[in-house]
Amino acid sequence: MPDSNRYGMLTYILNKQLELKKFLYLSLSFITMTGLPVAADTSDVDTDLSGFELFNSIPAENFQSIVGGTISPFASTPFAVALFRRLNANTSSYLCSASLVSQRHVVTAGHCVVNEITDRPLPASQLFVVVGTNRLDDNSGTAIDLVSSTPHPDFEADGFQNDIALLELEESVDIEPIVIPAASSSDTRFPGAGDQSTVSGWGETAEMNGASDVLRQVDLPVASHLRCLPVFQQSLRVETKFCAGGIREGGVDACAGDSGGPLTVMRAGREVLAGITSSGRGCALPGIPAVYTRVSEFAEWLNTTSDGEIVAQSFESIVDNNELAAAVTLDDSIPISSSVYQGQIEVYRIEQSDTITLTTLSGDSDLFVYDEDSLEAGQPECVSENIVPLDTCTIEASDSMLTAVVYGFLDSAYTIEASGAPDPDQPLDDDPTPAPVDPTPAPVDPTPAPVDPT
Repeated sequence: MPDSNRYGMLTYILNKQLELKKFLYLSLSFITMTGLPVAADTSDVDTDLSGFELFNSIPAENFQSIVGGTISPFASTPFAVALFRRLNANTSSYLCSASLVSQRHVVTAGHCVVNEITDRPLPASQLFVVVGTNRLDDNSGTAIDLVSSTPHPDFEADGFQNDIALLELEESVDIEPIVIPAASSSDTRFPGAGDQSTVSGWGETAEMNGASDVLRQVDLPVASHLRCLPVFQQSLRVETKFCAGGIREGGVDACAGDSGGPLTVMRAGREVLAGITSSGRGCALPGIPAVYTRVSEFAEWLNTTSDGEIVAQSFESIVDNNELAAAVTLDDSIPISSSVYQGQIEVYRIEQSDTITLTTLSGDSDLFVYDEDSLEAGQPECVSENIVPLDTCTIEASDSMLTAVVYGFLDSAYTIEASGAPDPDQPLDDDPTPAPVDPTPAPVDPTPAPVDPT
């Protein structure tokens, strides 16, 4: 077990790390927290910068601390954990946030413990966690080494797919872990759109503003995948990811350094670990949510990898239909005029149309069209992101319901119109093949007709 004072120097550097972070992409020089070269003895240290959260190779726009939040009391988040990496024998660096899910196990984001350049896990011997505190500047926590660090076997750095890792501690802790949810059905994924969540972490309190040495938290609404897909598109797999935040005013979000930390929702009077902070675009931008790993979809893997020590519980979810319930019906050939602002959407439901046309009158907006199957899968049937003013989606005529989503990049005015609906007087299954003709001639009566002798 490492000396609990080993991370006490953290104040020395958390802010300096972030001041230097923006220069990492211009230099391969390995820098210590004081800006001096690393000590010559680095035999036990992976000197590749890509392993760090505050000093890592993830592009700046994908960094995730809490913006617009408040200090999180230890009593409300005893499961919150800080993950560190040793730089050398005397110096350690804050890496990511994490969560205690059993008395011997911690979960965090996969990208926190994988070297992006080599695509290999960081050695567990280089990592340790600090538990039992909401502060990193007063030595009140306990530092514990790891037995193992296991990213999900299907983790992909490209798009942060399956972004979860399980860490086994060298010793048990006497702290109550947070509950994880069991896998849910596709029509009631957990959490659901409209759930109110709490995100916590030790990251930046504003973009490029330096990390916090006190755990912070912020309340964010879980967003529907319709609201999130236009922002992240193919990288967002709704089975294993979801979004939260993205309110119109902006100003609240996870940010750099919060990666791996918990997103929790309340169920039956207790906190449930619904998500793990994964990625985002900037911090707290108006209308732009952040992406979280959906923990329920990895419940079985966590149970297996922990040899049964992590046991999930089932909780009810909210069906992700709030956007559809409020959708406007778009009738054939009757244009609708409206507006949409940065990062927000308007949703339309259309029956039996094959062409949907979006005309942007000002600003910029894009068109996404789903049929029933692609809506469930979370991937659009058609995407049109043309330079203004015209976006058109044409799909095969169908009697299924279509969902059209207009996504705004700037404050935009637009009209949207559906056309090409099948003729209601012409059934779709009419068979144009003529009826068969019976080649057998009709029988002839050989008896002559009687003749009138008059």
